[in-house]
Amino acid sequence: MVIFKLAGFLLFFASFFVLARALVPKKEAAVLQDRVGDEQIPLDDISEGGRFIRLFRPLITLLVPVIDLLPLDSYFERIRRYLVCGGMEGDVSEKEFVGFQIVIMLLFFSIAMFIFQSGIIRSIVVILGGAYPYLWLSENVKKRQAAIRRSMPDTVDILYLSVEAGLDFFSAVNEVVRISAGERDSLAAELHRMNKNIRLGMTREEALKEMARRVDIMELNSFVTTLVQSEKMGTSISAILKDQALRMREERYMRAEQLGAVATQKMLIPTVFLIFPVVFMIIFAPLILQYIFN
Repeated sequence: MVIFKLAGFLLFFASFFVLARALVPKKEAAVLQDRVGDEQIPLDDISEGGRFIRLFRPLITLLVPVIDLLPLDSYFERIRRYLVCGGMEGDVSEKEFVGFQIVIMLLFFSIAMFIFQSGIIRSIVVILGGAYPYLWLSENVKKRQAAIRRSMPDTVDILYLSVEAGLDFFSAVNEVVRISAGERDSLAAELHRMNKNIRLGMTREEALKEMARRVDIMELNSFVTTLVQSEKMGTSISAILKDQALRMREERYMRAEQLGAVATQKMLIPTVFLIFPVVFMIIFAPLILQYIFN
């Protein structure tokens, strides 16, 4: 009986979703075309998240007038910062993300009403439904930052080789963007955005600092600070890029060693509590059985 009720609810939800999508104007393709045009640009590694949330946009659009009335300015600001760091600010606004949280909470609540009888369990399921999108966004931010951190040594190497070949720094950045066109590279996407900001009127220093603020990782902050100081002092940028590339590779190697050491420690718990008992049972069980029956 519960299965039939759940299937009926899912069918009702799907019908409502299709109806709402038919009523809401489809502007996404036009907006994307206006934003990209004919230019082929690098793509973000974490771009599926925005597309997944946009699937619920018809329902979210109906909730936006209610969300506008909520006194959640500090929470909106935090979500906006996460969306920027996650590379999804062009796809989803902070209010749409809160609407996505509400939709997931309602979905979890409806499912819990059919499955569970206890009000406490239903409340826990609803809380988990509201917390899941926030945790998912936070995890996406961490994944994107890790992807940028991994790609920085190779990207700085390309910048160094381009500068050594006679290009200035921002022409070298254009070369990196050209090489990564059409590929999923979050750092190249941020470099493309930095070049776009410079063309729109930002100074080079402002564009570099804006990129560091968007990504919000220590390695890129240090790299940008070094470049800004180099430009102010007039020092050779080629030598700085070479030193930065070597330093980043050493840091990446040290991080790999640290992760290996942590993985070894994490293996102790399943080894002690799961593997060792089975081994002891295999070794000593025949002896114990032989002692009992003889």
